[in-house]
Amino acid sequence: MNQMLLKTTVAAFGLWCCFNAARAGEATRTISDMNTPGEWNDYQYSSAKGRLAVRPEFPDALKGKGGEETSLGVKTTWPGGEGMKFCSIVPANPAQTTVPFRLLKISLWVKGAGTGHHGEIHFTANGQEKGADGKAYKVALKEPISWTEWRKVECDVPADWPQPLAVKSITLHSWGRPEPAETTTYFTRLEATYDSDQKVEAQAAKPTSDDNW
Repeated sequence: MNQMLLKTTVAAFGLWCCFNAARAGEATRTISDMNTPGEWNDYQYSSAKGRLAVRPEFPDALKGKGGEETSLGVKTTWPGGEGMKFCSIVPANPAQTTVPFRLLKISLWVKGAGTGHHGEIHFTANGQEKGADGKAYKVALKEPISWTEWRKVECDVPADWPQPLAVKSITLHSWGRPEPAETTTYFTRLEATYDSDQKVEAQAAKPTSDDNW
């Protein structure tokens, strides 16, 4: 982890601690409402290009509970043909998605296009994209996105992953869907469930004597 990323991660960590000052044990916090223009970007190397826009689509279950009632719409153009194509969106500020406590679960509200494309959430674990076995740190959204209504999708984080974890991307892919298509998928309320009793630090971080976090 380079020094600039370390500094921004430390700054983000302070915000988490303010939130948790009166809480202990398992807690949940919104990482991103996914409703601010420029907060998420299309990954430049996506093989299926996505166009991002904040839209008025929003889950009925969350209406009237505070915050902007909008979501991030991702319109993806799938070129079709052999081989899996993917569309990833990435946070503009990776420090925003870094969880400085032991992450237990990740959840996201998703409104699909009903086409059966797949979704995944990718992470960096202590700054690394892959483990020693060469496998990426990622969790699948459990099933193809064959629905068209809003659903909250929750995924467990493997207990043996190194931490801290940061959301690297939200990825759609076309495994088993070779036909060309255009889809719009909506996302909102990316949330982390974590153990606020277990603070974790990047291995590159040095302990300080005036730790007032």
